[in-house]
Amino acid sequence: MQRTLTTRNRHFIILLLIALIASSCCSTVEKRIKENDKQIPIGFGKEDTYLLVLQKNRRYNKWLDKRFPENYFGKYEVIAPDQISDSKYADKDKYRYTFDFEYGADPDFYRMVATGTMVSFVLFDRVTGKFYKSAFAGQDVSDYMKDYLIRLEQIRKKNSGQQLSLSSQNTGK
Repeated sequence: MQRTLTTRNRHFIILLLIALIASSCCSTVEKRIKENDKQIPIGFGKEDTYLLVLQKNRRYNKWLDKRFPENYFGKYEVIAPDQISDSKYADKDKYRYTFDFEYGADPDFYRMVATGTMVSFVLFDRVTGKFYKSAFAGQDVSDYMKDYLIRLEQIRKKNSGQQLSLSSQNTGK
């Protein structure tokens, strides 16, 4: 009988640990990537605008091609950086934000540089001229892009009044 209680206790503790780890993982994206005056504009998605996604290099463009359709369901167009000056994109209310990526160190995140490659996803508000950066240091930039886009989509849906469903959030349906 003593052994049965110990086994039950072990199973209970293991299940409790799994539940705690799972719940902390689910909220990590919300804690790391925030709608504020630094990372994602307050009210992002309230207006019906296109996000202009700027291409960089072959590797980054491959990430864009995979991650955007899977995780961001707002209106967007993937363009080369020099296309932004085309007359098609002159309407800054319609094409308000650009999505970009940059390598490098940000003084606010200097401690993270030692952990891996330092990257930032950058939203630029073409109306206000303000940059919003979400920095990340690590090796898996593609997975961070996925997390960033999931969070961007959550905020866009919340601000536009759309219902956020788990199936559309993760599967693109």
